[in-house]
Amino acid sequence: MKHLFVFFIFMLGNCCSLWGSVADENDTAFAFETELTCIKQPSTETANSQMLISACKHSPPKSHHCCGCNQVIFEADLSRCNIVEDDRCAFGQGADFVTAFNGNDFSCSKLRHKCGIEITPLNGTSFTFGIPPLGSSGPVPFGLFDHVKFLAYSLFREAPLSNCELCTTWVGSGKQLQVDNQPFDGAVNDPNSDPRLACFCFVALDPTLLTTFDWICTNRVIYALVERLPGAEAVFGDYAAYTYLIPVGVRNKEKDLFDDIHQFKTCYNREKGTVTWELDGCKVFQITQIGHRLTKHNAFVFKDGKKKRLNNPTRFQVLDHGGVDQDISPTGLQTGLAFFTLLDFLPAPTRLKACRQDITTTGLYSGLVRLESSLYRFGTTFFYNDPLQGGEQSFIEDSALVGTQYQPTIPSNFRLFGQGAALRLFKYKISHEKAD
Repeated sequence: MKHLFVFFIFMLGNCCSLWGSVADENDTAFAFETELTCIKQPSTETANSQMLISACKHSPPKSHHCCGCNQVIFEADLSRCNIVEDDRCAFGQGADFVTAFNGNDFSCSKLRHKCGIEITPLNGTSFTFGIPPLGSSGPVPFGLFDHVKFLAYSLFREAPLSNCELCTTWVGSGKQLQVDNQPFDGAVNDPNSDPRLACFCFVALDPTLLTTFDWICTNRVIYALVERLPGAEAVFGDYAAYTYLIPVGVRNKEKDLFDDIHQFKTCYNREKGTVTWELDGCKVFQITQIGHRLTKHNAFVFKDGKKKRLNNPTRFQVLDHGGVDQDISPTGLQTGLAFFTLLDFLPAPTRLKACRQDITTTGLYSGLVRLESSLYRFGTTFFYNDPLQGGEQSFIEDSALVGTQYQPTIPSNFRLFGQGAALRLFKYKISHEKAD
């Protein structure tokens, strides 16, 4: 997997020198709908209108060379599509975002009647890029790259060392497209809340440490993602690699989902070592101990504005690649936009009250498709581990093991079956803000 890390850094690198007391068990026994009551919220229509008016009234500046807290350091110009394909040097020529990996299967257009842009697959409706390509069977080495259908980042921003936070704010909406066509039948409980089939995302990454803090969105549920990717073992040794999906919000089913606009905000406090997710002005999730698997001591949700320990976060772990927890401290983050399919993930609970027994006894506790062909990540540690039941993770669509490699016998129509996603972006801002 070391070549995966080298390729990752090459793709995101600096080609032009521009980069630079224990709570009781009832603490999580509340639906996440109630978590968003930290402030009195206006009606959805009013809130959406206010966000759009704010985004359109403001004349977006480009980069701001500033210091201190409470200052905008970058804001995208969304009066046009300014996404450049695969050219890190374009940041020096005024690009807002540059694609990475499989990022060329996309189309960007200016919204005619609103201030913002819309991103879809190149054909408008469905993903066509996969690893291996459409028509070729999997799994294959480096199969996790199949996750990426579109990925575009802005310039890497260093986090301040003082008690300020590096924050990115997105105002946007989106949809999963044609996910009801999924070929897994009863293995998918609700396609419109399952991000494995397709999702639109607002992403944050430290490309050196391979740690990510994302917003993963479906037609019904909004998730916070915490992840450290495998692939950097040659640099960091047998470190813990994992992914969690925490349900933190719901979509409005009573309206067109493009009109269900939310403000997403991710803040990294380098001094305190915390990452905080805020949805529509309310804190909804926070982690400490970056580089560690989540526990009730380092993962927190918010109820009525008060921070509560998240008991048994393993319920929300959707990938476990083994390894040892490490203390890591990102120097900064790169943020942007994405479409993913996450077909090797275990199912993500759609509510915080989900209990372990509910998750493991439904008969649906499996990944959908094995993507990576290697049995082991390192030594005798499985590449895919079952975080709740132990042993190797199971898959609905799997293949035969020969030696230490799973054979490429799973047809591509289980990875690409007509699904897609669309995203609308009305505001994108990076700022330094004073910590609470």
